[in-house]
Amino acid sequence: GGPVVLELVRQVAIESDFAANKLLDICSTYHLPQAAAAIASGRGRAWEAKQNVAIALTWYLRANNMDAINSLCDAIVKQDLLHTTCSNPQLDAAAAILAQAPTLSQTVDFVVQYHNVTLVLRDLAHLQSIQNDDGEDTQNLPTKCDVVQLDAARRLAELCTHCSVPRHLWHSTWTSLVPLLQKSPPVFTSVQLFGLLEALQDREIALETTFETCDHDNDLLGQLHRAIAACL
Repeated sequence: GGPVVLELVRQVAIESDFAANKLLDICSTYHLPQAAAAIASGRGRAWEAKQNVAIALTWYLRANNMDAINSLCDAIVKQDLLHTTCSNPQLDAAAAILAQAPTLSQTVDFVVQYHNVTLVLRDLAHLQSIQNDDGEDTQNLPTKCDVVQLDAARRLAELCTHCSVPRHLWHSTWTSLVPLLQKSPPVFTSVQLFGLLEALQDREIALETTFETCDHDNDLLGQLHRAIAACL
């Protein structure tokens, strides 16, 4: 029965995905969801230990192990600062898996949206770096930059207004807004700007409540308030 299989799973190391899948077939046949979840979670932990986040997340998703998924996502973003010039392979791999999954948690939503922001900011940085390069065909670059700026503004606004940005990424993420807020004509809509203003006020309250604010936070807050006010 289920308890016997579950105890077997706890006692016997499952060394391969092949063996795990065989056991999962047995669990499916005999309707043993708890044992199946334990098997899948075990394989997820094994792949996480090898730092293969894509396969680890695939197994955690099979186990519907939200604690493990959220924990792994937190670990990935803790290692990251907003990558505008280079990719973060673990973030890329995690987002590729999680983007195909249904909405699972706020942490998962943040990882997917944050990854999209890093991609568009890298595209924008690349276009801006070659804009004055005589060796490149720059005829269509202004138009391309305009399109990417609008996309970057939209994605950053969604990230900052709909997701809880981790404390260690707050400064770099919101700093990315500043050059976009200074564009003329504006690349943010009024709805996005009011949303950012509300999110900014919430962040100020959170910083004051936790006594985490510091001079560079205050400088950025002031800069953002002025830039948003100028756009409005």
